[in-house]
Amino acid sequence: MKEFKPILAIETSDELCSAAIMLAENSFAEINFQKKFVHSEKLMPMISDLLKNADIKLDEVGQIAVSMGPGSFTGLKIVLTVAKGLAVGKE
Repeated sequence: MKEFKPILAIETSDELCSAAIMLAENSFAEINFQKKFVHSEKLMPMISDLLKNADIKLDEVGQIAVSMGPGSFTGLKIVLTVAKGLAVGKE
């Protein structure tokens, strides 16, 4: 059986800007921020704080999951750009 690797999940399709990390089957950490038009400013610091609080390094994350809508087109562009940047940065 494969070893479980943490899953980072990111949501920015609406007013809620959220990042969560699944550490094990019944263990997760999350950070949420609800305010319009601040996702691009808040998302990366939220993810950084989340990883730090969960004592996980980005290299240890096995998958990055994102919401694909429905929702704000700009919010979806933000989440995909951040996820792609994090994935490329992990390599």
